[in-house]
Amino acid sequence: MADDVNSSGEIEDLMRRIKRLESSTNLQNASVTKGRLRFIGGLLLIDSGGTLTVIGTMNGEGDFTWTGPWTLSGAGDITGDVDLTGDFEVLSGGRIKVGNIILNPSDEGGSVDFGGGRKIHAASGYLGMYDGGAFVVFNSGGITISPASGPLVSVGSAGMRISGLPTRLSSQSNGAPDGTIWQDTSGYLYRVVTG
Repeated sequence: MADDVNSSGEIEDLMRRIKRLESSTNLQNASVTKGRLRFIGGLLLIDSGGTLTVIGTMNGEGDFTWTGPWTLSGAGDITGDVDLTGDFEVLSGGRIKVGNIILNPSDEGGSVDFGGGRKIHAASGYLGMYDGGAFVVFNSGGITISPASGPLVSVGSAGMRISGLPTRLSSQSNGAPDGTIWQDTSGYLYRVVTG
């Protein structure tokens, strides 16, 4: 503080101090400790390649609008309804879980697992549906069906083939010859054997 405003040294000192204040960048390295910086009806603008970094917690209320690429990493939760317009791609073998249903792009060429042994998967050249030990497989050659235990049925352009057909004695099949395919009154098929 100047004691004598008529002193030229004091006046020059005041002028230097005023110029420093006029040209200073006081907020260039500002810090708010245990306080709050509030914008009412204003705008916080970070431009010219600036970066906003939050270390701690970010809370908000209202609309959130973002244009341009973004990256989120780490575990997270979404509560509420979500509408998606455009493509949604899961990369690097990631899975999507919807309740107990798991969509897994890296399991046997891609699968939908419903739990309890029930699964649909698409590998190279075929699509398979499984329920425990039973399965149905579609491929370019036709369709193959098998229960958990019992005969295997294949249907293709060459015809139908049944492997593992149960047998029945000729005496139980009206004396039909050995190797005959026999249908009982319930509609089940058997391969006739003579003894």
